[in-house]
Amino acid sequence: MSRVWGTKEDVQAYRVIFTFIMEFKGMSEQDILIKDLPERKVFYLSCKGAWRQLPEMLAKLSDYLSQSGIKSIGPPSGFYYNTPKDAAVSDLSWEVCYPVVLDTQAHFDKVAKTGVKRIPETRAAKIIHEGSYRKTSASYEKLQNWVNTQGLKVCGPAEEIYLTDINKTNEDQRIEIQLPVCISDISG
Repeated sequence: MSRVWGTKEDVQAYRVIFTFIMEFKGMSEQDILIKDLPERKVFYLSCKGAWRQLPEMLAKLSDYLSQSGIKSIGPPSGFYYNTPKDAAVSDLSWEVCYPVVLDTQAHFDKVAKTGVKRIPETRAAKIIHEGSYRKTSASYEKLQNWVNTQGLKVCGPAEEIYLTDINKTNEDQRIEIQLPVCISDISG
C-alpha cells in the first residue's frame, strides 16, 4: 500500500524526526542532524548554468506547476549535481522542485525540461542556513566537515529546501541544506 506523504501530522513529524544528534566543536546540538527521508515525488525543472538564476527558475517552475494543475505539498527545493570546483559555471547541473503526492504520474517534457520523478528514501545530514542563498558556502563547509568526522560520506546530490521565500531580504532567508550520507568505506 502506497502512503501519501504530506498530511499535517507528517509535516509536523518531518520537523522533529531524526535518528541521532551529535555535537561538533561547540555547535549546539540542533545545528546538524541526521534524518531519514521517506520516498517522495517532485515536480522539477532541469537547469544548467549559474545558480544566480535560482529566483527566476523557481518562478518559472511555479508557473509550470500552475499550468499543469498539479498541487505542491511543501516548500520548493533544489538539487545540485556539481559545483564550480567540479565544472565551469556554464556546465553546472541542477534542478528546482516542488514536492507532490506520491501517486502523481511520473513524466518528463523535453521541451519545457520539466517533469515528475520519484526520489528514493535516503538518510541525510542537514543544517539550517540563515541568510542569503548566495552565501551558503560556510554552512556547506560546516556540514561536510561534520559528515567527514562522523566516518560518513556524501552519496548523492546536495538538496536545499527553501523554508522561506527566496525573494525575501537576505537576512530573512532560511534554507535547510541536506547531504545524503552513507557509511564511508574505511578498507581503502
